Amino acid sequence: GNFEIDFIKAGLLPENLYFGVNVLETQKYESTHLWYFADFEIKETDKDAFILFEGIDTAAEIFIDGEFFAFSENMLMPYEYSLDGFDIGKHEVLVHIIPASVYTRDIPLDPKCRGLKYNLDSLLIRKAPYMYGWDIMPRIVSGGLWKPVSVVYKNKSRIKDYRLSTTKIFEQEAELTLDISITTEEDDFRDFSVLVEGECKKSTFKFSEQMYGANKKMHMNIPDPMLWWPK
Repeated sequence: GNFEIDFIKAGLLPENLYFGVNVLETQKYESTHLWYFADFEIKETDKDAFILFEGIDTAAEIFIDGEFFAFSENMLMPYEYSLDGFDIGKHEVLVHIIPASVYTRDIPLDPKCRGLKYNLDSLLIRKAPYMYGWDIMPRIVSGGLWKPVSVVYKNKSRIKDYRLSTTKIFEQEAELTLDISITTEEDDFRDFSVLVEGECKKSTFKFSEQMYGANKKMHMNIPDPMLWWPK
């Protein structure tokens, strides 16, 4: 969630925040530092453990067991960190969220940048810009853990990243290109292959190729593709 919800529960903000001009009360907390903490457990398993922050709003210092662990500064993407090196068992995670209005004070704004008079700071940070004020709502520069935090476990051999893109397109044929990378501790790649399947109405395709290393590029020709042309 966001800190305003917690402040309402604590009686620091009006219960009906969207009545009258109550919402303007949030502006006096724009420079408030936020601290979230919780216990978590690393289980004994043959997989790799990661801590996943699906959404932190926004600039934040992350501590585990009192030691600095990582830093984030993008509300719009998840952050995932390996827990390799941490013992099996209980640990504590603490997230210090630096107020966006404080974090952006020392970031220079290029004179060529343009924005509304009350949201120029939004150009300096990867944070939802409507929070700074828009035609749809007043200024509420929020902060918090707006998506879940969890410990996730992944196989030792797994897909690390991939990108599927359309590289050629004609009336009777199209070409897809897949860039994929994996991570593994195995020495023999002969058991690793990539399978790509697609279906759109009557148009289907299926491609499979062996991996020869940790990275691969596949080109796939699609006959009679279903084409979607926006008007």
